[in-house]
Amino acid sequence: AETHDEDGIPTILGNYYLCPGTDIGGIDGISYEAAAQTLGKDSFFALEGVPELFSTVTLSFVHEDGSMEERSLHSGGSLEESLIPAPREKTGFIASWDGFENDGYDFDRVFHTVYSPYSSTVQSLELSADSLPLVLAEGSFPPGSILRLIPLNSAPSLSDGEEFLILCGFEADKGGQAHTIRYRLPEDSREHFKAFVMAYDGKWYGVDCGVLGSYASLSIPEGAQGFALVREAAPLWQFKAVMGAAVLLMVIALIIIIRHLISEKKKLKARAKLSASI
Repeated sequence: AETHDEDGIPTILGNYYLCPGTDIGGIDGISYEAAAQTLGKDSFFALEGVPELFSTVTLSFVHEDGSMEERSLHSGGSLEESLIPAPREKTGFIASWDGFENDGYDFDRVFHTVYSPYSSTVQSLELSADSLPLVLAEGSFPPGSILRLIPLNSAPSLSDGEEFLILCGFEADKGGQAHTIRYRLPEDSREHFKAFVMAYDGKWYGVDCGVLGSYASLSIPEGAQGFALVREAAPLWQFKAVMGAAVLLMVIALIIIIRHLISEKKKLKARAKLSASI
């Protein structure tokens, strides 16, 4: 019904529209502030004769190929986790619904699939003495992943004088798979160390380990649970160095002796020919 206020301006009574929070318009997004009375959600749906259409919200989920899945819910409600459509996967990417937060919707909404590329490298929160990431992992990880370092209850056996540079398990907080681990080496330990990996069966295996810049680099098999880097005992690598030098000297001496014997043999033959000709 139309009435007039004291200034003669017409007003509308008994004509309502839903105004959730700030006035962004009625169910069709158009504001009727001058032509109808605004009501909050609870008051609006408490009115008699409100069409079911007004209390139902449709959420549309559009896949990359244009196909669509729809879910209906009561205005202001949220979807149960089991009813949220799964976006279609794409290798090397993580799929999600753009803008979907499932925190209550008062109006129909449309959500499209978005794909974010997996990160190729994640890093630990732990830092080295020079404030660089202590451990890096290369592989395939969801965006924003962090590498967690986890204490282990088992360890590879050490020889006398050896010590661990690092011993830990690892995992990316959002999942993913690592194929290479890099550990920031202390400046005094960039040589004379060896590496181990704890496989999926909980056993430790020695693996090849190289150095890339200031990081030790080792390959990680699928399902590996941890890794360790071990500094060799100083006498051991010093002994290896001495033995290597000794072997090299022996080889050089042997070459010199052989050359000397060949030379003497040639001289004897030359003398024999000279004697025969006289």
